[in-house]
Amino acid sequence: MAPLGLNVAFFAVGVETLDTSAGLQIPCLKGFDSPHPCRYLVYRVHFGGGTLMAKPEEREQARELRKRGQAIKQIARELRVSSGSVHLWVKDIPTSREMKVRLAQRGHQKAHQILRDLWTQRILLAREQALQEWPLRRLDPDFMFGLALYLGEGYKTGSYVGMTNSDPALLRSALLFFQQIGCDMQRVRAGIHLHQGEDPEKALQYWSQEIGIPQQSFNRVVSSKVSGGKRARHLVHGTGLIRVSHVFVKRKLNLWMDLARQEQGSISCLAE
Repeated sequence: MAPLGLNVAFFAVGVETLDTSAGLQIPCLKGFDSPHPCRYLVYRVHFGGGTLMAKPEEREQARELRKRGQAIKQIARELRVSSGSVHLWVKDIPTSREMKVRLAQRGHQKAHQILRDLWTQRILLAREQALQEWPLRRLDPDFMFGLALYLGEGYKTGSYVGMTNSDPALLRSALLFFQQIGCDMQRVRAGIHLHQGEDPEKALQYWSQEIGIPQQSFNRVVSSKVSGGKRARHLVHGTGLIRVSHVFVKRKLNLWMDLARQEQGSISCLAE
């Protein structure tokens, strides 16, 4: 007899009992004649309104695949069954250390692939936005001034937008340009490069006041020895640098610089 509250309906061909994945021994009717014998032994267990369908061949295939180290979702896709069913069929199979390592590696590979796909989509989106914005931005004199300044003094490599200069006025203009092109100004970090023997505290106070960045946003003050030869200028306050880590904006900025160079080349050819 089935447990109380469990309504069992089954179809069987020439068997007496059916060992279910849920651990139930369900009695089957013997001597059931059919002109078209079923390929699979199929049973239904109705419990609380739900229905569990199982096929012994699929169950055995799932168990064999699991022993080979395949993930439950992968088995479910291959056999075209639900992940819940596969879990019930294989949950008693112990997971060896080798299988755990293999499954973990597959998970890492999948995660890396997802990140690579997201990265590719992000790059394509940055390029698309930059191309859409260029026709209007190239007519903005403030933007073109900032772009020209960045072409001359800005960082061309790396994933951040940044500039180094000994003139605070240029760095202030650069900060305005960074804000204009969409950089998060809360993420701006600054630094100072000094010659050995200069006062770091005075330099920090000077640059913080001149470019309007709080002292706590300066994450480095570097001192270096004077190289051989005669020094043309003595920079008491050293050289200031500003940078914002923003890959998306940097991709757009790189494309804008390329477009500006192309237009400049076209103008030069016409002038000749």
